[in-house]
This record gives sequence, C-alpha cells and structure tokens, in this order.
Amino acid sequence: MRALLLLPFLAACAAPVAPPALRCEGGLTLRNRSAAEVEQVFVNAGSDLLAPGTLPPRAQRPLPAPPGPGTAVRVVFANGQAAEIGGVNPCETPFLDVLDGALRAAPLR
Repeated sequence: MRALLLLPFLAACAAPVAPPALRCEGGLTLRNRSAAEVEQVFVNAGSDLLAPGTLPPRAQRPLPAPPGPGTAVRVVFANGQAAEIGGVNPCETPFLDVLDGALRAAPLR
C-alpha cells in the first residue's frame, strides 16, 4: 500500500522539466525600411532619442523601451511628416520597422 502512495510522487519526479522562460529586458530595434531619413524618435513621449543625429534609410538603431505592453513610439521624418504606433510589447515584437509614412511592429525571426 505504501508503494502505491509514493507512485504519484515518483512519477512527478521523473516528468521532464520545462526550461525556465526567457526573461525579457525590454528594448526595441528601430529599422528604417523607408526611403526617407528619420529625424526624430520618441518612446513614450520622452525626449528625442536620435538627437543630435538622424537615422538614414536602411539603417537600424536600438532603442530603450520597458518590457511589457503599452510602449508608444513616434518618428518624425526629415520632411516633417510623422508616424506613430502604440501598444507595442517589446517582448513579443522587438523590432519596429519604419515604412514610408508608417510604423510596423515585427516579431523576432
């Protein structure tokens, strides 16, 4: 009878252990896939993260962003037009692609 009581415990010990979940530190990579130069970038209405420089076409740059949902990003192009995206979760979509006149969150591939 004792052996039967220990059986569930022994079975649990023998079960495969899942690896710990990867911890997300946050952060985004802004990739300029547009034909225009990006002049300013703001994360969560903070200060311009490109100052004093710019982000030319086909260039990329890491941006600080907190982990979890709710990150908002705004880019301003050299011609004065702007694009915004909100509700970004850097842990699920760590890339932001700058397109002609738009921003798109992209997953890790």
